[in-house]
Amino acid sequence: VSLLAGLGLETVIADKVSKRVLGWITAVLLLLMAWGIGSRWLAALIPTGAEAPYQPIAPATLLLWLGELVLCWLIVWVGQNSNADDADLNGFSRISLKKIRENPPRSALSAMPFLLRVCPRLSASHVLLALAVISLYISSRSLPYNHPTTPEAFFDLRPPSTRLLAGNQGAMPPDRFLSLSNIFFDPGDQAEIDTIYAGLLDEQAQFDYTVAIKQKEIIGPNLPMVYGLPTVD
Repeated sequence: VSLLAGLGLETVIADKVSKRVLGWITAVLLLLMAWGIGSRWLAALIPTGAEAPYQPIAPATLLLWLGELVLCWLIVWVGQNSNADDADLNGFSRISLKKIRENPPRSALSAMPFLLRVCPRLSASHVLLALAVISLYISSRSLPYNHPTTPEAFFDLRPPSTRLLAGNQGAMPPDRFLSLSNIFFDPGDQAEIDTIYAGLLDEQAQFDYTVAIKQKEIIGPNLPMVYGLPTVD
């Protein structure tokens, strides 16, 4: 995605995309891919900690990375080898609507050379555009936005926040608190939650709901702003 954005910016500010710049970008992306693969062995030497355990790169993810890299190269190749130049565009613009209305067959014939030259480029561009949209769609599937859980994950109040809200009513200045926890615990009503949502949520959505509950139990991160509770930090 970053390479596509950079490629679009370079296309706007320059007539041709610099092969040297594109080569450096490609090299950096390949190094990042190699780092992601090599971190599998580095994790054995450098512990990552229980909070962020190492997760190997899925083969499908690696294939998508390579596919996006090839897609960017194809976009550059099509852009640099396009047959439609400014002269073609200027010639085509001289076919006014008035001439088309006066003599449609002749106007169509005068436009044929331009269309024959541009159509192959447009076809390739359309295919690449469709592939870029598909790539972005597939890449966005892993975002949390596309994996919703129950609305109660946000709207339900838990006992800690309820207790603090009730205790701070009318208090001037209001009491502050500091939340410190690694959330390595199960909520007291976990069994009831599993029973209620067993047939309503899939495994991932239920897991996300449990994590949201645990964050509400410790009122963090950023949840104090949701409830209007003052904190030390």
